[in-house]
Amino acid sequence: MAKVSLRIVRKSRHRAVLSEYKKNVTTYLVRAGNLVLNTAKTSIQSGNKSGVMRPSGTRSSAAGEPPQADTGYLAQNIVLAIDSDGMGVGVESRAEYSVFLEFGTSKMAARPFMFPALEQNKKKIRRIANEMIKANVNT
Repeated sequence: MAKVSLRIVRKSRHRAVLSEYKKNVTTYLVRAGNLVLNTAKTSIQSGNKSGVMRPSGTRSSAAGEPPQADTGYLAQNIVLAIDSDGMGVGVESRAEYSVFLEFGTSKMAARPFMFPALEQNKKKIRRIANEMIKANVNT
């Protein structure tokens, strides 16, 4: 009589699933961060400012408006910073004077550009988060 043997080995997929999940999270976080980054940069580089007319013929920003671009340094120094594990992103303005523009000083009213960019994109970011959750539930 012939002998039949069967061995079933269950291979763990948790590492592959976790890796795929992290990749998806990073992708969606970068999308959300880029929305805020692009909105902040655009608010500085475009739009009609209603402040004082300068000798150069450009108009400065008024209190409460995003700053007027002069040299482009401020917009060029807004960057997307991705956490080392890919599970978080931040939009940072690395220009030394950013904090003074965003929050104002004792001698100058605020010209916010970062917080309004986040506020403007909240609904889109929520939509992106929901897309990520739905995509990963089906993984």
